[in-house]
This record gives sequence, C-alpha cells and structure tokens, in this order.
Amino acid sequence: MLIIIIVIIKILGKSNLALLEKKNEKINQENNRNFLSLIEMIAKFDKIIQEHIHGIKNDKIHNHYLWT
Repeated sequence: MLIIIIVIIKILGKSNLALLEKKNEKINQENNRNFLSLIEMIAKFDKIIQEHIHGIKNDKIHNHYLWT
C-alpha cells in the first residue's frame, strides 16, 4: 500500500500537481482532487486499499497515510 502512495506522490510531483487543494479533503468526498481521487480510483481495483479505506471510514483505523 505504501508503495502505491509513493508512486502517486511521484506522479503528481512530476506533473507539478498539488496533493491536496483544500485542507478539508476527505476520503469519498465528491469534490476530491488529485491525490485522494487517485487513491479512490485505485481502491476500485485493489482489495487491500479498499479494506484500508473501509477501516478509516468506520473508525477502525486511526493512524493511516491518508488524510481524513
């Protein structure tokens, strides 16, 4: 999972795009951009990330790499 996050950050950096455009971006918000949008897209295909996001949304995971 961490490798996927690092790859996303590298891609955004090479494209000169911000990770977050607003301080209050959260998983599964309609107006997410860049970083969280890519995480959500990859989660559609990756079971581990799906489970991680599910744990964050259900307050089962409190320390994580994703902003919420």
